[in-house]
Amino acid sequence: MSAAATSSGKEATARSPFAGCAILIAALLVMVFLVVFSVFTLFRQFAEIEKFTSDKPRMLEVSKLEDQEAALNRLAEKLESACRKT
Repeated sequence: MSAAATSSGKEATARSPFAGCAILIAALLVMVFLVVFSVFTLFRQFAEIEKFTSDKPRMLEVSKLEDQEAALNRLAEKLESACRKT
């Protein structure tokens, strides 16, 4: 064997065999973290949505439009100004 072949063989064996294990362990930890975080976020989101939803419908009061011309005119002006801006 030549001197180049023996020196490259020594360099290959000088590397740590645990580098691959460390990379694999880090990848598994990241994957576990992502799965746990996703499940945690899903349940937290479900709890937040449940706060303002219910199984039974609520009765809403419908306001009458009679005798509210001033409020309706202000609303129409706001809508027209918003349409002009865009």
